[in-house]
Amino acid sequence: MFSCMMLLNRAKIEFYLIDLETPVGKAIDLTIAALVLVSSGIFVAETYNIAEDAHLELITLDNCVLIISAGGYLLQLWSGENKTKYILRFY
Repeated sequence: MFSCMMLLNRAKIEFYLIDLETPVGKAIDLTIAALVLVSSGIFVAETYNIAEDAHLELITLDNCVLIISAGGYLLQLWSGENKTKYILRFY
């Protein structure tokens, strides 16, 4: 019974991660896009001469974005059917 529930959860998670039509799928895609923009903004901001405190805050924020992104990648890897194909995908 537990493995059946686990497969159902994996299938549901995989569906929402690749879905673009439902509100949950759209929210996930918008969140990923926002994280990419935040990370890009941090990269640009770090090219300027800024105060050490601001630089440390940017590093902390960038690390949070990294952890969230890595968690999302691992979740997609875990929920996917063909893990090798997912790992070797271009993007």
